[in-house]
Parts: sequence; structure tokens; C-alpha cells
Amino acid sequence: MGSQLKRLTMYSKVKNLFEKGLSISQISCTTKLDLSEIWRNGKMREKSLIDSVKNL
Repeated sequence: MGSQLKRLTMYSKVKNLFEKGLSISQISCTTKLDLSEIWRNGKMREKSLIDSVKNL
């Protein structure tokens, strides 16, 4: 459950930064995440995230 909450939090944070117009490398510097993690969070569909949270 803790990892899914962390995933939801990170998804929201990355999504907000994308919406503000930051690049992947800028988001990486801000969040201290790997570029691949940012790419994965940025491309994740909200439906798949909501489905995973419902399985808690």
C-alpha cells in the first residue's frame, strides 16, 4: 500500500511539472528521479493509475 501511495504522489508531482512546461531533464533535477522514471510517470495514463489504486 505504501508503494502505491508513493507512486500516486510521484505521478501527481511529475504531471504537474509537465503541465507547467518543464522538460524531462528539468523535472529530473527538481525531483531527483531518473529520466526513465519521469518518462514512465509522464506517459502513465490516469486510468491505469486509478485502477492500480482501486486494488488497494
